[in-house]
Amino acid sequence: MTSNFFVQDAPIEFELEGTLVYQSLKFRVGNSRLLFGTSLSYFDATNRFDSGSGPSVPPEFLTVDLRQIGVAANAAYESRDNVTMPSRGQFVELGLWRYEETLEGDYDYWKPTLRFLSFHPVGRRFTLGLRLDVATVGGDPPFFGFP
Repeated sequence: MTSNFFVQDAPIEFELEGTLVYQSLKFRVGNSRLLFGTSLSYFDATNRFDSGSGPSVPPEFLTVDLRQIGVAANAAYESRDNVTMPSRGQFVELGLWRYEETLEGDYDYWKPTLRFLSFHPVGRRFTLGLRLDVATVGGDPPFFGFP
């Protein structure tokens, strides 16, 4: 993946190359609309910077090997009429991620998240879909860990 990171409004191109594994399990509580679960994220990569004409990057930051491992607890409310192509209903999910050096990762930080999806029929052929994603971080995240 190649993208830009901005320092003082000047782009620095970077490339992340490696392995990403993501797993999420959710279990419904009886016949209710509540779900609880857990997630795991594993990211092992090499990061290369190219400052080009932007601000100079210290040589020790031009190539960095990194590993990020996180676990999350999730709670969700689900009232959509269809998971794949909903025409009505809501999905709300709260997650609390913890990235930890004791799990053999390189970073220690928290990342609470909130995701809200709402679907509303507009006539017989159209659906209005609304989405809100909110996240913050606490601790010492890597530059790509910020929302």
